[in-house]
Amino acid sequence: MYIRLRNAAMLLTMNLVLTATLLAESLDVRTIVTAGELPLYPPTAIAARLEGTVVLAVRVVNGVVQQAEPTAHANALLASAARRNVLSWRFGPEVSGTVNVRFVYELEKQEVMQPENPEILLRLPESVRIVAKPVRALTVGK
Repeated sequence: MYIRLRNAAMLLTMNLVLTATLLAESLDVRTIVTAGELPLYPPTAIAARLEGTVVLAVRVVNGVVQQAEPTAHANALLASAARRNVLSWRFGPEVSGTVNVRFVYELEKQEVMQPENPEILLRLPESVRIVAKPVRALTVGK
């Protein structure tokens, strides 16, 4: 199931009721992400034109994310944002196990004059894709 969100910055937290598959200790368990903060593209990363993919190994115990660590080298700023977001997720109390979650941070080629909210595509708990428009750098005329 995919959900597209625009105007994401207006939402501080969100409740998610999405069905997805979580691999839990070699078992295929149907689970629901019941709550979590809205993932955002770090403004500093947008300004620095940073893009990339972060894959986190996420350990869930009794519905609560206990640990989220990158599985490979990733940009530290993007990895930190992804980790912060995943640590806010909650599952049903019967869910325990580990899942890899992929966060993809992308910048559009089109620049804008003022910051805009990113487009967010959620396919939980497997993936999060955040697409933002970079802000055009101001040039000072002579």
